[in-house]
Amino acid sequence: MSDTQIRRILIATDMSELAAGALRYGEAFREQLGASALVIFATDGPHMTDRQLRDHLASHVARPDAFNVRVVYAPADAAIINTADEID
Repeated sequence: MSDTQIRRILIATDMSELAAGALRYGEAFREQLGASALVIFATDGPHMTDRQLRDHLASHVARPDAFNVRVVYAPADAAIINTADEID
């Protein structure tokens, strides 16, 4: 058995209904594990703000204030990998 403890959860969203399910699962994991959570939205242009992302999050989880949010201006694959590396 591993002693690895999950301390941070990264949740990428594309604002779809399927991704909304991932937000709800992420919320459950965050609560159960006592981990911090970061929700990111990747875009190649200035089409989204952190405030809009926070509003989207608020419509899908019970405690949106328990999440950090970040809009990342990069292709989705690079945004996810780079952000995961950044937050370890």
